[in-house]
Order: sequence, then structure tokens, then C-alpha cells
Amino acid sequence: MDLVSIGEFARLSGLSPRALRLYDEVGLLRPARVDPHSGYRWYAASQVEQARLVVSLRHLGVPLTRIETIMNADPGMAAQQVAAFWAEVEFEHGGRRALAGFLVDALNGRRSDRYHVEVRNMPARQVLCLRRHVTLEELVVLGRDFIVRRMKEAGVPRLDGVAGAPFAIYHGMVTADSDGPVEWCRPIPDDQADRIAADFPTLRCAPTRRTRRRMCTGPRRRATRRPGW
Repeated sequence: MDLVSIGEFARLSGLSPRALRLYDEVGLLRPARVDPHSGYRWYAASQVEQARLVVSLRHLGVPLTRIETIMNADPGMAAQQVAAFWAEVEFEHGGRRALAGFLVDALNGRRSDRYHVEVRNMPARQVLCLRRHVTLEELVVLGRDFIVRRMKEAGVPRLDGVAGAPFAIYHGMVTADSDGPVEWCRPIPDDQADRIAADFPTLRCAPTRRTRRRMCTGPRRRATRRPGW
């Protein structure tokens, strides 16, 4: 196995020696060999593509912990994870773009609607709910874990059509500087509500009244539904 020094590997991969040391410490990109006496790191030439993948993912803004998950997955699953991450980024960017446009108009003395609202009638149904105080970083992770993983693993059936779409209720603001209360809701069949609720004793199962759901639409769309839910 051909080994190269950390300096040469940095040149080949586009990563700095400092970044390579960090990725070694967090277990993301281990050197092929570490000198037991000097602690000097040596890398295999075959690790260059792996290192370049890390570079590309960091350029996208993927957190280190998420990069590790992507790199440990098979190619097909890794591709899905990158696509899911980018969908989340575009979702958040769309919301920030809308807010920036609203603030520019307000500061220039122009009145504009912050949201374009479409009202939709929603039928009464049973919903399984999880309410937590979350940070911005936890928002998508916890929501997907509840809406997707836990429901799928438990075999919870999904209602057809719009009535079966999961949704989130923001009981307060969740920002980069502050956590806030969020409630994720998953509609479930009325005739199976008691059985399903018994399988999730820590969650709340509650009926909803027939409601007029407000859907944000148009160029300043800020939906409550996240990509991949």
C-alpha cells in the first residue's frame, strides 16, 4: 500500500493538514498509519476520493456528524441522504428569501403581505402527537424520526389523501438563537386509534375538529411541512 505524508495528502485532497487532524480526531477520516513514536500521520493514495467527498459535502454545509452517516452508507443510500439534506436546505432558504423580501419592503416603507394564505377545509380525524421544545438543529431530525421512522417501524397505517398528511404546529418561535415548542401530528384511522395509542403511551392521541387549514402559497410560501415527511 502506497502511503503519502499528511502534507502531500492535503495537496491531493484539497483539505488542509489542520482539517485532516480534526477529521481524524472525530473518526471521520482516519489515516492509514500513525507513527507510534512521532504521531505523524500517513495516508493511503486510495483515500483521496473519500477525502474529496468530505470536501464536497462540507462545501454544501453538511455537518460532520451527518457526513459520517453518509460515508458509512452504501452509494444508493448515501445519494438519498445527500438529496434529503439539500431539500431541507432549499426549504429553509425559501423561507429566508421570503422573510428577506418582506423586511426589505417594510424598511422601504412599502406594505406587503408576509404570507399569501389559501384556506382549505380539513375533516375531523384522530391524530397522534409529539410535543417538544427543540432547537433549530433538532427540528427536522426529531420530526422525521417521529413522523417517518417510528410510524413506519410500528406499522401505523396512513390515511389517504390530504387528510392523512402529517403536519407540525409551532406553539412558539424556533430560531437559531432560541428553542421553542413544536408539536408534530400524524393522522391515524379513527377505528384503530385506541390500539395505536396503546402502542405509544408517551404520546398524545387526540381528536381534531373539522378545521379550516391555512396553507401558505405563492412566491412567499412558508409551509409547515418538511421535505421527506
